[in-house]
Amino acid sequence: TGCRDANRYILQAGGSYTGEENTLIIKDNVIIAPEGTTGGQLFTISAGWWEGEISHNLIHGWVFPELGEDFGVLEVSDNYTLEDLGYTSTAAIFADPANGDFTIYEGVSPLDGLASDGKALGASKWVKAADNLKTLTIGLAEGVDAEAGSISGPSGAVAAGTNVTLTAVKNFGYKFVKWVDASGATLSEEAVYTFEMKEDATVLAVFAPVTIYNLTINCVGGGSFTVSEAGKDGLFEQYEEGTELMITTVVNKVTEFVMGTEASGEMYFTPEFAIVMNKDLNITLEFAQKDYICGWDNFFDGATNSRPADYLSGDYALAEDSSNIPALEMYYTYIPGAPHSGWWNRDGEGLIWIRVNETGDQTTYDNDSTKFFKDQGYYLQTAFSTKGYKTDVTFLISMKGSYRYYHEQLVQYSYNGMSWETVDTLTVNGGMQDYETVLPNTADQELVYVRVYPNLNGPFDMNRFFDTYGLYFDNIFFVAESTNAIQAPKAEGETVIYDIMGRRSMNAEHPGLYIINGQKNLVK
Repeated sequence: TGCRDANRYILQAGGSYTGEENTLIIKDNVIIAPEGTTGGQLFTISAGWWEGEISHNLIHGWVFPELGEDFGVLEVSDNYTLEDLGYTSTAAIFADPANGDFTIYEGVSPLDGLASDGKALGASKWVKAADNLKTLTIGLAEGVDAEAGSISGPSGAVAAGTNVTLTAVKNFGYKFVKWVDASGATLSEEAVYTFEMKEDATVLAVFAPVTIYNLTINCVGGGSFTVSEAGKDGLFEQYEEGTELMITTVVNKVTEFVMGTEASGEMYFTPEFAIVMNKDLNITLEFAQKDYICGWDNFFDGATNSRPADYLSGDYALAEDSSNIPALEMYYTYIPGAPHSGWWNRDGEGLIWIRVNETGDQTTYDNDSTKFFKDQGYYLQTAFSTKGYKTDVTFLISMKGSYRYYHEQLVQYSYNGMSWETVDTLTVNGGMQDYETVLPNTADQELVYVRVYPNLNGPFDMNRFFDTYGLYFDNIFFVAESTNAIQAPKAEGETVIYDIMGRRSMNAEHPGLYIINGQKNLVK
């Protein structure tokens, strides 16, 4: 079908069908989303008056919507799902669906007798008489663990002369060995086995266990990493012997990769390196970290309109109340009728966004730019102390626009949050760009406010393609040279945990030894 999500549908009736005598009939169909996919809604109707019926269909992987009372009346009856027939896969319904053979044999198919005329349900091109059928039995060979793997392909009644394809699918911790017949004789050592069905046949798969090794990777000094392939249960901890992996170190504006060391002594000096799981591996990745104050890389989901720092320097002096933990906040300029908005995480980036059909007063503005698109005026703001930092702050940020955004973003700072000074104008376009701005006279200050504020008198992107658009941002860091670490005063209130790399932990449930350095700054 090509449909990707629940917003897709097979049939849509909209503004072109506004009459009062429309008829909808969905009858005698087999409607199945491809294996492993979800089709979405079967149909959607948003105009006109409809009557008709939906009956005698096999529907799998599609949502069956209700017709709103304002749009008409449909008679719905005698529709089925795979579960209604006692099956979980189409492999038992058709001859060989994995290879494009959707033959339905009358008299033996579970679809037999389900059509409105009492015959087999399905397109006539696929319905065939059950003449000269042979029986194909498939399964695992004797002694093979039931969890070792599975077989994809037809079984049961198969027409003589049919080319049958069976595929052995191994599970984690096992390898495919061969196909055998009922006597144990080898038929093939290829995982995909094709043969002609000449007589009744039994085909069994042989799997064998493989050795499993553990992978442990730790980071020191900041940074993180990715592994090219997941292991057991989708995690990155256990792998089959011989698995080749690529380890890619991940740095940000304040960290750089130094080297990696395996417990046996092997060293890695490139930011990306290959390993082979032929033994247990315990790798330590070392990173060097610049002096900095705080930062956000949106690595974790869960962005809100006020997001505590993803990174907090161990040299940062925390005040006695939690409001002085730097938080990245979103505001909008005070303009009547400003639209409903939110803050998303999208592919590791933050996004200030607006939707055409979800404005504050529930009015659909469509593409009328005079209504609010140029008046949105959303901006980011944070505040932090620079006590103990001996150099002016350097502000780092990456940004891009995605329709309906101001091209010019002003970098402004303040000592009181009311009187602002503009120190830079950032020109934002469609591709992600890195920006760097020095904030003068910001060393050793009790509190510095910084915001990225749209130039409301500057150029505005008037294009519209999707109903979601706005300003993307990522890798926000404030960098300054510190004299030395300043101990945080002990405070009461909600605990925010930062590990020894400075990354904010998602909660306090992580195992490990924590050294308490003030109520709000814990080092793991």
